[in-house]
Amino acid sequence: MLAELNNVLTEQLSPIWNADDNNDSAHQRPDLYREQALDVEATEDEKVLRIACRSKGKLSWMKQRLDSVTFTSFWP
Repeated sequence: MLAELNNVLTEQLSPIWNADDNNDSAHQRPDLYREQALDVEATEDEKVLRIACRSKGKLSWMKQRLDSVTFTSFWP
């Protein structure tokens, strides 16, 4: 199931999923809790902090855990 989910996300969210591999900040997702510390004159668009897709790392962690201890969970 994890492999299939990874395949679906790779296909359907390709620009976001591969943004880290390509150092492509334009396709990284906006962080909704933080913003970049810029001078007061910066526009709202310039203040947006873009971060990598965390789902890719989470799926990798879940797969490694499943392989090593034969059990995994969404929550750590």
